[in-house]
Amino acid sequence: MAATDTAVQRGSPPHGPPAPPRRRPWTRLSAGHVVVAVAGLLAVLLNYSLLRAADDRVRVVVAARPIPAGDAVAPDDVRVVEVAADDAVLGTLVPAEDLDDLAGHVAATALAAGDPLRRSDLRPPSAPDHGRAMSLPVPVEHAVAGQLQRGDRVDVIAVDDGSASYVLTDAQVLAVSGGDGGLTGTGTFSVTVAVDADSALRVAEAIRAGGIDVVRSTGAAAVGEPDASAATADVGAR
Repeated sequence: MAATDTAVQRGSPPHGPPAPPRRRPWTRLSAGHVVVAVAGLLAVLLNYSLLRAADDRVRVVVAARPIPAGDAVAPDDVRVVEVAADDAVLGTLVPAEDLDDLAGHVAATALAAGDPLRRSDLRPPSAPDHGRAMSLPVPVEHAVAGQLQRGDRVDVIAVDDGSASYVLTDAQVLAVSGGDGGLTGTGTFSVTVAVDADSALRVAEAIRAGGIDVVRSTGAAAVGEPDASAATADVGAR
């Protein structure tokens, strides 16, 4: 009997096989659990970024009504709305703060009501006050030795059979040699000025007839009006 008891003590427990060792809680996480957790975290971050982007809205200009290509954009043709877009897209649109600068701009393409106005959809006016722009080919020595800049006022003189006459007066310089700077060097350059329909014809005839001279008249009295500086100098001489 003692031998039997000893055998029982040395053998398997009388109540079945031994229980498996307990695993630590973190060892029960599988790869699937990790994937699910990461996916949930990414979803939270995405929702947060979308909500934040929705708050970062920017005011831009859109068409309030259909605008045919070639039509000038009037104040009633546009309105301001708020949109949410990335910086790349916003950089192509006209912001609300530039609304006042659209006066006289022309639609380069047809726009439907609600279309955002892109910068590429608009062309600036040729000249102020619905005027025209005309380029004058002129040698630098006949254009104030090149001392002309954008914003200057000029007169244009033509000589026909030895008789000189003004064909254009007090015209605004819009560009010089295709840029905003003054003329440099020698040779023929292009001075772009604002003209009306009639003066454009007169200047074109003068150019074809043999050439023109461009006179800088910024700050001077208009042609046909008394020159205040000359009158003052005459009084002083007396």
